Amino acid sequence: MLSAGASQISYTLYLVHFPVLAFLFFGFFKGSQMTPGPTLGSWFAITLGAVLLYSIAIWWLFERNTDRVRKGMEKSLSFIK
Repeated sequence: MLSAGASQISYTLYLVHFPVLAFLFFGFFKGSQMTPGPTLGSWFAITLGAVLLYSIAIWWLFERNTDRVRKGMEKSLSFIK
């Protein structure tokens, strides 16, 4: 079940993860480096969760409707054939 859900959002995650991470890195960390430790681990976990939640939200708003939109367009454009 988890793998099926993860596979549905995988393309959206692929598309949005880098822009979100670049925005966070350059906007909040301003390109600075952090030393490994509990603080960095916490930031990593929070950032990972935020990126996953954002990807799920984008998938839910747009990509989950792709098949329905495609079928509707095929029905409405069937007269062209």
